This record gives sequence, C-alpha cells and structure tokens, in this order.
Amino acid sequence: MAPPAEVPAATAAAPSTGEETPSVEAGASTEIPLAASSSAAPLAIPPITMSFIPEAQKKVVKKTSRRVRARIESADPPMITSAETSAALPLPTAGEVDIQVVTEAGAAAASLLVEAMQDTPNNSLFSFAVTLSNDEEVASRQVTLSSVPDDVRAKLASIRSLLQEDIGRLVEDALPIRQLFGDVSGRVPEEAEEALAPAAYIESMRIPVFRALCHMADRAKLTKTREEEDLYKRQAQEVHQRIHFLEDSRPGIVGTIDRLKRRRAELAKDMEQVTKEITAEEKRLQDLPSVIADLKRERQHLAHEALKLHRHMSEVPGSAGDDQRVLDSADQIRRRAIAAINALLGDL
Repeated sequence: MAPPAEVPAATAAAPSTGEETPSVEAGASTEIPLAASSSAAPLAIPPITMSFIPEAQKKVVKKTSRRVRARIESADPPMITSAETSAALPLPTAGEVDIQVVTEAGAAAASLLVEAMQDTPNNSLFSFAVTLSNDEEVASRQVTLSSVPDDVRAKLASIRSLLQEDIGRLVEDALPIRQLFGDVSGRVPEEAEEALAPAAYIESMRIPVFRALCHMADRAKLTKTREEEDLYKRQAQEVHQRIHFLEDSRPGIVGTIDRLKRRRAELAKDMEQVTKEITAEEKRLQDLPSVIADLKRERQHLAHEALKLHRHMSEVPGSAGDDQRVLDSADQIRRRAIAAINALLGDL
C-alpha cells in the first residue's frame, strides 16, 4: 500500500467519532496507528497562534484541519510490519493528537500569512497567492465556477475593482474589501477564499508597505541625486580642464604682452617723431601769412627798383652785330700789325 500524499498540516488527528484513525506525517515512510481520540477533548489553538491569525484566517485554519481529517479518513488503513515495530514506537494520547493537529494547522495558516508578507520574486508585496498541493487543488475545484451565485460574482467583481486601487490606499483602509469578503466567505472555492483572506486584512502590511514605498521614493531621490552629482562632477571636470588650459596659456600670454610692449615703444618713438613733424608743419602753417606778406613786400620793392632803372636807361644806336663787326675789324688790324713786327724782329 502506497503512503498518502503530503497535506498542508504535518500531522492530522482523528475525528471525534470514536473510530481508530492513523496519524500521517508528511514524507514519512513508516505508518503507525494511533489510539482513538476522545470526543470530549477540546480543539485548542495556542494563544500566540490565535493572536497572530486574523478572524478570516482562523476560518482557513479550521477548514484546513477539516480537510486534513477528511483526507486521513479516506486513506487506506496502515499496516504494521511486525509486533516489535508496534511495541517499539510509543503511541500518543488522544489529547496530544488533537493539540498537535490544531497547532500544526495554525502554523500552516500562519506560514501562509508570512509567505504573503514576504517580498520575493515569486510572491511580491502585490501578490498574495497561496501555494496548495495538487490534492488540495483537486478537492477545492469540486466547487466549479458555474456554481458561484450571481450576487457572489458581483461582490467578487467589486473586490477586484477595489484591489486594483493603489496599494498605498489599500493598506490604509481595506474595510470595504473586508466587508465584501465576509459576505462571500464560505460561498467561494477554498483556494479563492485562501487567496482573498490576506487581501481582506492587507492593512496588517501597512507598515512594511509604507516602508517599501518610502524606500522606493528614497531610491528614486537617491538616483536623481546621483545623476545631479554626476552632472556636477562632469561640469567640475570641464572647469578643471579649462583651468589647466588657462594655466598652460600663461607663458604665451606673457610673451604676447612683451611683444606688444616692444611694439608700443617703437610706435611711441615714431609717434614722437610724427608729433614733432606735426608741430613743425603747424608752425609753418602759422607763419605762412607773415612770410607771404614779407615776400609780397620784397616783390614790390624789386619791381619798383626795376621800374626806376628802366626809366633811367637810353637806347644804344646800332646793333650788337654791327658793333661786333667793328670790333672784329679792329682786332684783325691789331693782329696784322703784331705779325709784321714779329716778322721784322725775327729777321734781326
């Protein structure tokens, strides 16, 4: 006989019918019969578990416990291989079995809440999926979608509309969802109810959600701050490069200044010479009227003297040619006489 499949609760207790039922532990290879449980033994959940689980999730605990009992009742009876094995293993009392079943069922429900609060890639803050075993899914799917009443469908649609709001508003006030969940509780498949229960009490995640939202805002602000920091760093680097460029250009600027100073000195000398020339020309221009007046007076005097000489001159008779011919004739006579004398004297 094959061992039964795993169930959410690790150990299940027998129902209060007085019949002998087995205790099944998940993953165990040895099956041990348990003593019959007492019908008067109360099913008590530890105070710590009760304070941790909301009212709607306490219903999930009870349903999980009932589901475990139903699965154990439908399982085949266990087989004991030998008398030594039966005698070697101690049998728990009925009260211990009931307490163990309820405690482990509460722990299973608490683990569902913890899984809903964990922010992992498969189960984030915005997802409240609860993992069920294959056998539990088959059992819960016995209630088909067509069997859900119309009013429950409408309320589920309202819950879905409310769940589509901002998560920050949901964790502030989930009372409308909780009221609608109370109306549809027990009228929907168990897997759907287990998924809706954490959403109805999502207010319990207000602090971690707000903390996560604050962290996201802080990260966005930090990202923006880092971008601004990088921008300032780039600008500072550009200014630093400009400073180095200007510092490296200092010798060139000094050389240019010296060259311009030498040029200015040369131009100053040229300017001084030009200034002197301008001053001389200005003086000449200033003295020009008096010089012109003096020259005019001199011209008038010379003209007056020429006129005066012209008036005292008389006409010479003859012409210069006639006078020159006369002089030439006399000169010839003089030369012939000298020649005759020289001839006579030479003979002597």
